[in-house]
Amino acid sequence: MRLPPSALLLATDLSARCDRALDRAAQLAAQWDARLVAATVAPDERAQEIRDEVLPLPAWARRESPPEAARRRLRRDLDDAGLTRAEAVIAHGAPGPALLEAARAHDCGLIVLGIARNEAFQRPVVGSTIAWLARHSPLPVLVVHDRVRGAYRRLAVASDFSATAGRALETAARLFPDAPRYALVHGADAPRLGLVDNARSRAALGAAAAGEARAAAAAHLDGLDLGDGVRGRIECVIEPVEPVRLIDAWVAADGADLAILGSHGRSALSDMLLGSVAQRLLDTVDIDTLIVRRQD
Repeated sequence: MRLPPSALLLATDLSARCDRALDRAAQLAAQWDARLVAATVAPDERAQEIRDEVLPLPAWARRESPPEAARRRLRRDLDDAGLTRAEAVIAHGAPGPALLEAARAHDCGLIVLGIARNEAFQRPVVGSTIAWLARHSPLPVLVVHDRVRGAYRRLAVASDFSATAGRALETAARLFPDAPRYALVHGADAPRLGLVDNARSRAALGAAAAGEARAAAAAHLDGLDLGDGVRGRIECVIEPVEPVRLIDAWVAADGADLAILGSHGRSALSDMLLGSVAQRLLDTVDIDTLIVRRQD
């Protein structure tokens, strides 16, 4: 798969929550000189036919099939954003599989989606389409939270030094080789830390765990294909702190604008939910997030 991609797919449901994703997809397409393919899944035609039979419209009303209406609205949104060269695609079927098939058919190398919010608590709401794509898409999936303020500059990579985490970092390095700042964020495992009462002993135990993790991080990075210059821009942030809390704190402290995480993809557990640290990070971190699935 070529990265940066020659084409990227914007997945939209035509609601306001996808406006930021549209702006980010346009920015990335310009940055990479890539084609932008905007796709939406058409509503069920039979449902509209039943509604028209029960609640008929007056004779003067404009009659459009659901695919026609979806294409008109999608084309309008693209034109309003000044994206006259972007391609509008109408997909059919279950959203996740339909969008992935559209991305494959148009040779896209990245899928970009928006995310909803729970207004009462201002937390992201991870929809079923995002969860499905995170489990199944062989393409990287970018979940957009924020307004576009330029190209991504400060990247935070959640890592447990696994092959999945390594692939996520390699993908980010190929997508954003010019980003001036990378942070590899790892919550060092200190199993007995919570059982130690003495502050000095706790500090010593945490420092020992972090030291071991730094050695593991160096070996992990040595085994990756990161391209010229990227390795020298990676700062290792290693603390004896629970991983989700650590990356959330780092994002706030550093002003990171993109989080990168690996998804283990399909398994007996993750067929039901994304599972593991990746799911909790996606639920918690409130910046744009790139999900890279492990290749089976």
